[in-house]
Amino acid sequence: MNSNFKMNRRILIVLAISTTLFACDFSKQLKVKADNDIKTVKVAMDSDMSNAKTEFSKLYKQAVQQSKDSVFSTNAGDLYSSITKTSAYIDSLRIEMDNLDYMDPKNMELVQRMFLYKGIGDSVFNKIIRSYSLATQVALADSSKSRLIKVQEGFTRDKKILFFEVQTPLGVNMLLYGIELDLIRDGSSSLYEHLRI
Repeated sequence: MNSNFKMNRRILIVLAISTTLFACDFSKQLKVKADNDIKTVKVAMDSDMSNAKTEFSKLYKQAVQQSKDSVFSTNAGDLYSSITKTSAYIDSLRIEMDNLDYMDPKNMELVQRMFLYKGIGDSVFNKIIRSYSLATQVALADSSKSRLIKVQEGFTRDKKILFFEVQTPLGVNMLLYGIELDLIRDGSSSLYEHLRI
């Protein structure tokens, strides 16, 4: 009975060790797969962002060239400048998030400090709100103006906390990407309305 107990104990120890090693290998494999999936998604995101920026720039140039209204040209220039600067700012934050290990729990605290306590979240939201305000001035249709105002009003303190309170660097990167892409596309829509006159 004693020898059976020792044998079972050895088997349990070997099983525990092999399971632990398998789990380590498995988690490494999962991390490698996750990293590869993230890279694939980021390549697609970069492509979408590049296309959106190119389209925005093209629509801005076309709308200003076609218009004889100096007030519209000034407003469109302000919108283009604001969105371009906001986009560059968000891009720089996304690059910073890319440099952080999304698996490290300490980086969640860092994200929280940066975006909630050091004012970066306020800075992002203020730039976005200004850009949406300018997009509203440029838009022609009342339905467009009203939708843009609703989007602008959605960037509240509560939304900032919801976005940045419990996020990994990867989560923040994805959120910033979505915000930036929507902003650029909404700016493009405002300008496009002037090409249909």
